Amino acid sequence: MFEPFTNTAGICNLSDTQFADIAQIHAQSFDKNWSASNIKQMFLTKNGKTTAYIGSIVKKDAQIVGFIIWQTMFDEAEIITVTIAKQYRHKGIAKQLLEYELKHLKQNGVVKFFLEVSEYNINAIAFYKSLNFTKTSIRKKYYKIGAGKTADAHVYSL
Repeated sequence: MFEPFTNTAGICNLSDTQFADIAQIHAQSFDKNWSASNIKQMFLTKNGKTTAYIGSIVKKDAQIVGFIIWQTMFDEAEIITVTIAKQYRHKGIAKQLLEYELKHLKQNGVVKFFLEVSEYNINAIAFYKSLNFTKTSIRKKYYKIGAGKTADAHVYSL
């Protein structure tokens, strides 16, 4: 088990100097991984308006070991992606990160949380259920998983 954070020193806001590091972690988890440039584009100001994306990283010994990116709108937030570096998985880090983020967003007026996950991502589904997310719908054939195959997206909310 990862040592619980006694304060927020291990979790901090994502900055633009960290896009390459989180792109590497993202590539460990997803077939369609994002480049640092893809991630940067999410956070750029559009037409003078601040983007609705926010992100946080978690560090262990000054090394980024995981991150989360949300999209917020009014009193709702959607998890766009969350992942932990392979060597740090199954140590409770994702749970601590998500619990911290949920608390922080609730304190800032967010009352509804959403996410979507591939029907085949059994570990993620179990993880979200353990945090009381409930399945609210299914998006048929949402993900392309190669060679003309698709996977449904299960939509969860809290």
